[in-house]
Amino acid sequence: MRLTLVTTVAGSAGLDRHFAALCNGLAARGHAVTAIGPPAVLGLLAPDVAQVPWAADGARWHPLQLARLAIHIRKSKPDLVHAHGDKAAAMTAWAAPRSRSAPVLVATAFGFKRHYDAFIRFDRLIAVSAPLAAAAGHPRAEVVFSCASGQTPDAGAGQSLREWLTVPYGAPVALAMGPLVPDKGFDVLLDIWPEVGDAELWLAGDGPEKERLAAQARDRGTLLEGGYDRGARLSGVRLLGVRDDRPALLAACDLVVIPSRRENFSHFLAEALLAGKPVVSTDHPLAVEFLPPEYVVPQGNAAALREAVVCVLANLPLAAAAQGPAFARARAELSESAMAEATWAVYGRALQGRRTAQ
Repeated sequence: MRLTLVTTVAGSAGLDRHFAALCNGLAARGHAVTAIGPPAVLGLLAPDVAQVPWAADGARWHPLQLARLAIHIRKSKPDLVHAHGDKAAAMTAWAAPRSRSAPVLVATAFGFKRHYDAFIRFDRLIAVSAPLAAAAGHPRAEVVFSCASGQTPDAGAGQSLREWLTVPYGAPVALAMGPLVPDKGFDVLLDIWPEVGDAELWLAGDGPEKERLAAQARDRGTLLEGGYDRGARLSGVRLLGVRDDRPALLAACDLVVIPSRRENFSHFLAEALLAGKPVVSTDHPLAVEFLPPEYVVPQGNAAALREAVVCVLANLPLAAAAQGPAFARARAELSESAMAEATWAVYGRALQGRRTAQ
């Protein structure tokens, strides 16, 4: 089957890896896959995926961009076109051929926008969470979880990282990661950390909130800075900046904390579950779906977040055992191969629905 996948997003919240993993997984199943999108995303694709560079800069109704996309789609001669995100969906809905023999259209909603008007023109809608599927209002919306990279934690590199950062022997480390923006809720996490006890928090990422978060931790007396000499302090907060050694970070930490105020799908939570790391998270859809309720707290509730983190750090083996079923389910449903298989099943139902309608 000839499949054309379209994206407009590069380097955002793991969506580039999601898009590449899906294209690669479908190509590995023997399909002729063409990927249309920004060059930064295409660089992640396998050699057997046809690549069409297309930078969708500017508004989604830009006539020149729409014309270019229409040409790219027609040249790929697809049986099915899959658009990722609302902007890609809006542009694809306009650019895809319109005829009795037109390709089947599938779109994926990730929840970054509130305008779902374009999705109704697609034969099937894929959403990364059940609440998002309901919000989109599509009569044939289905849930397919986004995949995590599933990088195996590097125990040796993790231990080296702990030694380099002079973490006291046996001291627990909590890891939070993501763009340093208000929606991620890292300010709440830094606010409670002085009351957590003898544990270190690593915050990996960069963004407009970096200086404010550093000042907040400094004012609370928890910021570890000025090199890596911690003196006699047993706890504190490290702002690590942007990191590309996620396997080492996951191996080095004992707990993953996700304090997001707004989230539809957390790739970091999925990676933590695949790595077998206990998680405390606010109540966004993936956390509610996978984690036991005692490890999920209301968004913005600092007291509940503090209590959950303290309880986990007091007995990490117990938390790991309690979340064991979540780790197993993640391996079954959040891997790249699982996402490709589930998406292919949606394609099949979309194709069957089109044939039945005809």
